[in-house]
Amino acid sequence: RVFSTDVAATGGGVDHGPGPYTVTIRAGDTRVEFDVPITDDDIMENNETFNLTIDPNSLPSDVTPGDPNVTTVIVLDDDGVPPDIEEGPFIPQPSSVVNGTMTVNIGTPVYVTDGFDVVINCNLLSGTRPITIRWLRNGVPDPTRGNVSTITVTDASDGDVFTCRADNNIGFDMHTSTIREYEPPQILPIPFPTPPPDEVAVSTGIPSNTVVGTGTKVTVYCPSSGIGVPSIVWFKDGVMITASGRFMISTTTLAGAVTTSVLMIDDFQPEDAGVYSCRSTNVAGSALGEVPLMQQACPACPPPAVETISSDPDECSVCADWIPDPFGECSLDCHLGVQTRDVRCIDLNRNNQTVLDTFCDPATRPNEEQSCGFGPCATGWRKGPWSKCSRTCQTGYQRRLVECIQMGLVVPDSECGISLRPKSERFCNGHIHCFPCKDDYPKFCPRIMGTPYCMKEEYRKACCWSCGND
Repeated sequence: RVFSTDVAATGGGVDHGPGPYTVTIRAGDTRVEFDVPITDDDIMENNETFNLTIDPNSLPSDVTPGDPNVTTVIVLDDDGVPPDIEEGPFIPQPSSVVNGTMTVNIGTPVYVTDGFDVVINCNLLSGTRPITIRWLRNGVPDPTRGNVSTITVTDASDGDVFTCRADNNIGFDMHTSTIREYEPPQILPIPFPTPPPDEVAVSTGIPSNTVVGTGTKVTVYCPSSGIGVPSIVWFKDGVMITASGRFMISTTTLAGAVTTSVLMIDDFQPEDAGVYSCRSTNVAGSALGEVPLMQQACPACPPPAVETISSDPDECSVCADWIPDPFGECSLDCHLGVQTRDVRCIDLNRNNQTVLDTFCDPATRPNEEQSCGFGPCATGWRKGPWSKCSRTCQTGYQRRLVECIQMGLVVPDSECGISLRPKSERFCNGHIHCFPCKDDYPKFCPRIMGTPYCMKEEYRKACCWSCGND
């Protein structure tokens, strides 16, 4: 007996001929081979299927077709390729940020600040279907993220690694993205290169008081760290500096996320004296480093020997100028705090010894405090200025007010973490020696009160009472 079947091509025969076809099966046949013409065999495509159906009308009247009388034939595509994922650049890129959500392609490092969600795309460029996409977090499969090409991360921690893996029956492809939180800049205490003998080099990361001669070439370094490359701006006495004339500025970013800005002053002049500062800023915050540069403008005038202590100490006038110390730590890490510093009057002729403020011009006295810690914050420590030392010599102590602030209000210390509470007391003046206090020269000693002579040990011993009560 002869049985006939039709081969009906799914999709109108586009991939394997126009169809339908007829396959003849004779009585006694247990195996039948037939050909299906495949069109465009060199094109990558998914596997195809067609149905092989027994036509009841072609059977003799005494033959009944089985149930079911249809079977599905799968045509495997042997031109398949493994998946290929679109990979983002392996360096931080400006990301698309919409309504607090940052979007990147897998393979690009992600840098975020608090409060941002991250959308990671895993787009397929090619690959034979079906393709299965899996997501891993820190190398562990994430069962909460199914076979999807885009995920939204709302609970990432600094250093989390997300991996997208795509598989098919040919092979796989995978790429990763690491999520990092931005870190605010810090001015680093990195040593600077030793300058030639006729030049001066200083660093805002290593506070110092430097006297510069007229005509000297000065180089000021500002090395800054921070996750998120910062921008650095220079100031002199609080006024922004631009590169022009004798002032040159260059900035480089080195391996290890260190950005260094260099200010060069050619032919230093008396009007260039002042406090030079650099402000390093990225999206997470800012940091300020500064260094004073002073002009040596007074003639040399050595102090008299102790043997001539009865001579007139005013015969060589004091050459005095203000010198500010670097600003201290901010009283509040965010919101609005205050930084304070000491401003001293010094004698440039006598190794920068401190003298009474009356020797310096009050009109040129630098500011002793400035605002800091800009930006909103929920909770943080607010630190007040240090009090005066309890003793003028030997070891005393200083105190300051430390408060826990939450949304601008004082709250219990436990809200800020007791272990993180800044110190509210410290020792001071341990380096200043106390002498038995009397004046060995009662007529002369009152005349040197507040002068540089009291800074020298031999004068402090001879005029202990006068020098100790400046």
